[in-house]
Amino acid sequence: MMFGLSKNSKIQKQVLAVALLEIFIGLSHLTYACYEKLTWQYNEFLYDWDDVGGDDGVFWTFWGLLTLLLSFAEVSKIKIVASFVLLIPAFWGVIVTLSLFDALFGNFDFAIFTLFALLYEILFFASLVALLSLWKSS
Repeated sequence: MMFGLSKNSKIQKQVLAVALLEIFIGLSHLTYACYEKLTWQYNEFLYDWDDVGGDDGVFWTFWGLLTLLLSFAEVSKIKIVASFVLLIPAFWGVIVTLSLFDALFGNFDFAIFTLFALLYEILFFASLVALLSLWKSS
């Protein structure tokens, strides 16, 4: 499958890029969450797995695997399913864009989640390009 990448269409390559970026974001969240859980001394009653990004990591890793499976199919024939799979990172990118604007025009405080927000912005533009290419190719 991966060896014949040059035979795949442009849309399939874009969906593959979105999938790999989603998996990278998910694994980055999981790595950070494991680092927080294993190295820092904190009160377990106050902080949960979700507070350090663990649930986000699980979601984006599995969503990236779903998108990766979709990238090996003929994406132009299943436009509705592909659109649904690509709309989730696009909607999340809009939410992150609004929060970044709020942070930039407000009291900007750099944290590790700022890097994740920038990764989500890259994911937003990649999924938007893939969506536009998908609907442009009729």
